[in-house]
Amino acid sequence: MLHDTRPVRVANVRAGNRPAAVALLLLSFVATASAQDITFTERCELEVHDLHTFFQEWSVAELPDTDATYARLGQALAPNFTMVTPEGGSLGRAAVVGGLREAHGRWPGGGTIEVSEVEPVHVLGDVAVLTYVEHQDFDAGDERRMSRRRSTVVFRNEEGAPNGVRWLHVHETWLAPPHEVGTEPGAEDQWHHSGEHGTGHTEHGIHTKDHDQAHGHHGAHDCPGFQHDFSDVERWAKIFDDSARVAWQKPEHVLDLLQIEPGMHVADLGAGTGFFLGYLSLAVGEHGRVQALDIADSLVDHMRQRAAGAGWSNVEARPVAPDDPAFEPGSMDRILIVDVWHHISNRIEYSAKLRRALSADGRVLVVDFTRDSPEGPPPQHRIPPEKVVAELEAAGLKAWIVEDEDLPRQYVVVASQP
Repeated sequence: MLHDTRPVRVANVRAGNRPAAVALLLLSFVATASAQDITFTERCELEVHDLHTFFQEWSVAELPDTDATYARLGQALAPNFTMVTPEGGSLGRAAVVGGLREAHGRWPGGGTIEVSEVEPVHVLGDVAVLTYVEHQDFDAGDERRMSRRRSTVVFRNEEGAPNGVRWLHVHETWLAPPHEVGTEPGAEDQWHHSGEHGTGHTEHGIHTKDHDQAHGHHGAHDCPGFQHDFSDVERWAKIFDDSARVAWQKPEHVLDLLQIEPGMHVADLGAGTGFFLGYLSLAVGEHGRVQALDIADSLVDHMRQRAAGAGWSNVEARPVAPDDPAFEPGSMDRILIVDVWHHISNRIEYSAKLRRALSADGRVLVVDFTRDSPEGPPPQHRIPPEKVVAELEAAGLKAWIVEDEDLPRQYVVVASQP
């Protein structure tokens, strides 16, 4: 096992930004470094605090946005680094490094990241597993927000890496998702971790990666720029368009609930590979228009080819940003959002954009998974229909739960202009 005894490495960890107990620990390390080695797990703990201090200073633009400064993150992450986000998405090293680079100065009004409860869970040779709690308090532009998450991290002992350790994997779980300061998240938002760390986390990560990719693509971590890899479109077409889905998705029933009339302008938001497009194209007729929207360019290209091959001349597929569908004001008669709502960040702000897009008689139809559905994300990550109604109404829409729908695994919420 390697031991990092260099006092300069310990001194590089800025104690002033950490809790008092950690600062005392660091001073103790500095004082005793010449007398005894700093253990592997102690260096892992230092690296947790050190990198999160970097994240804080990067987010408030205390650090310059230069390649030399940002190299700190690249030096910390192993080439095969992976991460499971609190929303259940799976990210590789390139997505994390690229996404956080775009997050420079994302908290113009200031913000802090505090790390606590750092505990070693298991050490085997040159690999260590630690857990910690991360609390963020930041200015989101129009309001001050907070979040809290528990993370499990796997480190490898590696000479030359920051603090002599390399990040191999991180799995994050919400303890309290982002919320406005002064408010408390509802019970449905208290996504507490259940089960043991380690293997259970790995199994959970595999499941939620498949879910996140198969059921919508508008989810995001607190940091912008994270997207999933949909380059293997044929693989995802087999998942999204599986014939077994028709039995429980009941697309004709969903179309009945939409109450589409010929000539309407309709959007499928988070359309994936275009499961609903044929139904929507037929419903609006030759004088209507269907917009098929997704944030993944590869899926948009696939839908364009699919529409051309099927002769759906009234279908237009286009890419959109995760936080903005980019509709013209008053241009949409119906907006369909299937298995995507639980992925959208800042849903109230997003709902306001949907309201501006609706015509006077326009409607939004949100279809998402029930608590007991065998499909979808882990139950603790699902959003109850009552919360969807509240989010839509907070943006000025009139919203209600459809009581007489016949979907076995999903609920339906409808919203209209007030």
